[in-house]
Amino acid sequence: MILYDSNDRNEGKCFMQKDTFYKELGQKLKACRKMRGIPLKSIAKDLERSIGTVSKYENGEIIISLDVLLDYCRCIQIDPSVVLPPASDLTDSRQDRYTHLYIDQLWLYWYKKTTDRIHMSCIRCDNNTMKAELYFDLQDPKNRQSCLYLYQGKVVYSDHSISFFVQNTIAPYDTLTLNIPTMYKVSEYRYRIGLSTGITFNYQNVGVKILASSDLISDRDFLIKKLTVSREEIRTLKKRNYFYICEYNNTPRDEETTPEK
Repeated sequence: MILYDSNDRNEGKCFMQKDTFYKELGQKLKACRKMRGIPLKSIAKDLERSIGTVSKYENGEIIISLDVLLDYCRCIQIDPSVVLPPASDLTDSRQDRYTHLYIDQLWLYWYKKTTDRIHMSCIRCDNNTMKAELYFDLQDPKNRQSCLYLYQGKVVYSDHSISFFVQNTIAPYDTLTLNIPTMYKVSEYRYRIGLSTGITFNYQNVGVKILASSDLISDRDFLIKKLTVSREEIRTLKKRNYFYICEYNNTPRDEETTPEK
């Protein structure tokens, strides 16, 4: 929710509503605290506040003052910019041509075959500043605080793709790159297949096939079918020596063959 300033000097400018601001601020503080495994009572002791008061800060029920916010950030060892929105509109003018492609939120899925588990994340975009936040490996889609890690970075739109470059807000501060084709309606879901790349805790480069959807998807069979690396993709990898995602089970144009009769 946003408010428009009626002052002539600020005509046309919009501002985040106060209750929304403090609620989202508290959610980010809580998520960062939990990711670091710091108990609420420890924060309360360091801030010299009651547990109930700190809990209300995290739930956005009461306003947290600037000095307390800075102390809270020191307690969980993060820069305040991690939880605060940017103060100005930093939109790259070159991105204005892609306003029709802007997305506010995407659900990301990937499949780990060794555990036969489908993982889910949520990425949210601020298209005024081209900032992005990735709530990595959500346990509960209704609760962003249930994420394993919080990544922050930027989103870049182009004629053919949407790319995200995000960094973990806690150690080891690894960076992820996500690249998906521009979104459009496919079947009953609005989704695209893309690729996420990064580095593991063992310093190994890794690429993961992902499905990005504007809607939550509960159809496990559908997700497994779309996320499993296909024979065509393996064949292309061996032939070209790079990974080529065949989203619709199509072979690359220069490898098309006549179907067997």
